[in-house]
Amino acid sequence: MRSSAGILGVLALVFASVFAPSVAVAQAGGVPSLEFAQGCRNTASGDATILGRCMRDEQRAQQKLTAEWETFPHADRTQCTALAKLGNVIQSYVELITCLEMAKDARALPKSAKE
Repeated sequence: MRSSAGILGVLALVFASVFAPSVAVAQAGGVPSLEFAQGCRNTASGDATILGRCMRDEQRAQQKLTAEWETFPHADRTQCTALAKLGNVIQSYVELITCLEMAKDARALPKSAKE
């Protein structure tokens, strides 16, 4: 049976290949550049409070990623970046860091929990 981390990776690759086959993954030099503002505007639907909260959340996630980027395995960064750039329409640092943290947590599970 596959590990949770393996399943996560497979799901990310499936999403990436189906929805974003031409998405460029993160550059070797650091955190990818994501255009999250439009997603926040779509989510807010004109509500300035929600828009402000979304923008702050994305900026905080970007700052956290900048500080922690190199601590995540290259394969996870590649797969999660593809997921965060899904279809090049919805782009989110919150999505990216969530994916990376889930992959890290899944890898840390005891072997008995992975089977």
